[in-house]
Order: sequence, then structure tokens, then C-alpha cells
Amino acid sequence: MASFDLFSNAGTRHDGLVAQFHGLASRVRQDLARRAMYHRTVAELAALSDAELADIGLTRGTIRNVAREACATV
Repeated sequence: MASFDLFSNAGTRHDGLVAQFHGLASRVRQDLARRAMYHRTVAELAALSDAELADIGLTRGTIRNVAREACATV
């Protein structure tokens, strides 16, 4: 007589869910780190004077774009 075991592949499903959760958690950590880096970069650049920004080829209007580009490479 053949029997049907509902839990025969439960381990593989569980392992897949665990892997998905770890992947999601990793992406969330990366996003949080990237967001913190963005805000830190904006704050540091905003603290510079207009003359200091000009020395490095930036203006106040480009600070957010520069920070976004810097964080995109992380």
C-alpha cells in the first residue's frame, strides 16, 4: 500500500524559506548601510563652505547627486 507523506519535502521547503529570509535580511542591511552613508555624505558636504565645495568642483546643488552616486557604488 502506497502512503503519502505530507512532510517528505518539508526540509527542503524550510531550507528555501530560510535562504530567502537570509537574502532579504542581507538586502535590508545593505540598504540601511547605503542610506546611512548617503546621509553622512550629504551632511559632511553640506558642512563645507561654498569656497571649499568649489575647490573640489561641487556646488550646493550637486551635493545630493554626488552622495547618491557615491552610495550607488557600494
